[in-house]
Amino acid sequence: MLVHPAVAWLTTRQLLTRRRAIPVVALAALPAAIALMFAIWGGERAAAGLYAELVTTLIIPVVVPLIGLLLGGTAFGTELEEGTAIHLLARPIPRHAILFGKAIVAVPAAALLGAIAALACGVIIARGFGDDGLILASTAASAAAGALYALLFLAVGLVTRRGMLIGLLYLALWEGTLATAFAGTRVLSIRQYALSIMDHLTAVGPEVFAAPLPLSTALWMTAAVTTACAALALYRLRTFEVNEST
Repeated sequence: MLVHPAVAWLTTRQLLTRRRAIPVVALAALPAAIALMFAIWGGERAAAGLYAELVTTLIIPVVVPLIGLLLGGTAFGTELEEGTAIHLLARPIPRHAILFGKAIVAVPAAALLGAIAALACGVIIARGFGDDGLILASTAASAAAGALYALLFLAVGLVTRRGMLIGLLYLALWEGTLATAFAGTRVLSIRQYALSIMDHLTAVGPEVFAAPLPLSTALWMTAAVTTACAALALYRLRTFEVNEST
């Protein structure tokens, strides 16, 4: 059994609790709220330029990673921190089925909410989908980034009980500072992968938006990070001792 349905259902119920759902939904709705304010009071600024700025400074760098952290980081992290993981790990369920049961909920949820954040913001600003493909490109890039961030933080949450803190430090120090300031570090930045995908899928010129990372590098690194995170999470879960969760 690749995915255990009971684990997937349990994870869905956990993510739908008010304590988790409200912050995630609020984050996903934030770009649309800001876009609405710009649409009402923002004057006649070009829609493509404004939307590209919101995507590259707010949605992909801030909103999508935090959604991935909240969903992926708590898929296992909360259970391990509270000690309730012992009840799950002690059951006769293959560890890979537990992992995929968690990931099949958290990862698509992060991708969906990231896509909604980008799509709703763009439709409000452009009053439609536009004709340059920027909105759909940003939606696809945000979905890819959300899924990858969720998988990364799911793995981190299995490795350490301070997964949320480490995730915040990673986003602030690496993604927010080092991977932006130095060209050599961009190859290890999920944000840069998303921007590269977005740049490839849209027809806007470099005066509106241009990604610094080549698409081929972004795609290879996306596959590498996905494989590494899945392998690390699976290894950690298979070698996890029940008494570690108590």
